[in-house]
Amino acid sequence: MVLPNVTQLYFRGKIELDAMTMQPRLGSKQSKQVYDILERPATTDLETELANENLEVNDDMILLEVGQKLMEEKKTGKALLLYKYYTKTFPNIVVAWNDLGDIYQLLKNKEEAIKCYEQALKIRPSNVRAKESLKQVEAIKIKKYFMKIPVKYFYKFASASKQYSRKVLNKASMVSMVV
Repeated sequence: MVLPNVTQLYFRGKIELDAMTMQPRLGSKQSKQVYDILERPATTDLETELANENLEVNDDMILLEVGQKLMEEKKTGKALLLYKYYTKTFPNIVVAWNDLGDIYQLLKNKEEAIKCYEQALKIRPSNVRAKESLKQVEAIKIKKYFMKIPVKYFYKFASASKQYSRKVLNKASMVSMVV
């Protein structure tokens, strides 16, 4: 039994590998084939390359496995190719849309990330991961918007807001005194 959040160690006379830091291996022959196709420098369209190899992927878990490996290896360009194919081939798989949104976020393409998370929510409206990711993307967009505004305008806004707040409070207290 392996307990959650507990690192499993491999012993071969001495500690060799930590299960948490070990590079995952691809579980099936087809996963390895898809991964190898994506590793080719000339691969720009996974669908075409799979057709050229007469390789048909009927199991979405193969694509998920390869996609997760690519993301762990920080190969976002290759992962983008895979997840575009994944969402086209299996359009009702929520995790594929979430992962594609995450890739777009890493590539700083917020608009495409939002579209992916919204698609995941169309498929499963209770999808917590997509909801949280959308909030995160929106927060980043708002932050970037305010970062473009020169600091001097913030001071003017803050002082104007303070004066406005005082006027409103004064009027409110005068009304409460009259009543």
